[in-house]
Amino acid sequence: MITKASTERLDYIFDFSSQLVGDDGIESYEVMAQGSVVIAHSNLSGTTGVKVWLQGGTPSEACYVTVSVTGKNSTSDTIDDRVFSLKKFIRIV
Repeated sequence: MITKASTERLDYIFDFSSQLVGDDGIESYEVMAQGSVVIAHSNLSGTTGVKVWLQGGTPSEACYVTVSVTGKNSTSDTIDDRVFSLKKFIRIV
């Protein structure tokens, strides 16, 4: 669980290094939020992570942020048919 004040901006890295092995990296990603938290910005963090900046939210609310990535093999420059997702619980305080 991650806690965040409704007035602060939070950045969090979703790390896919255990799912993406060897020469695999991220070809594309999608970020989704459930609840009142707002995704202010997102971008790649290295070859196996996605950094997400969150803002807002209603105090005492439970929110979720899900990041899904499509893998890419850097050696052969091919896109994997695999999609990996990580979901984080965020409590607004």
